[in-house]
Amino acid sequence: LDTGNFANHNGSPIIFINSKYKKIINIDKHQLVEVVVSTVNNYSIEYGIKPNKVIIKQGKNQIVMKDIYILFTKDVIEYDCLLSPLLFL
Repeated sequence: LDTGNFANHNGSPIIFINSKYKKIINIDKHQLVEVVVSTVNNYSIEYGIKPNKVIIKQGKNQIVMKDIYILFTKDVIEYDCLLSPLLFL
């Protein structure tokens, strides 16, 4: 999963989450959306979710994102998630 860390879909950042958390979050198959992920060498079509909002806590601050996609993947192994720097620009 080499996206160059700036993965986005239609200009919206993508958060990659370790697939082990997919079991915890109750996702209905009707909530899944098709997401085109551009990698360094190619692209792939994945299925993820587009929540109404995502809240990221950074110290005492909170960042609320409303235009974001979440993909569950087995490629994120060492961490729980991979955040795009686009979240913080």
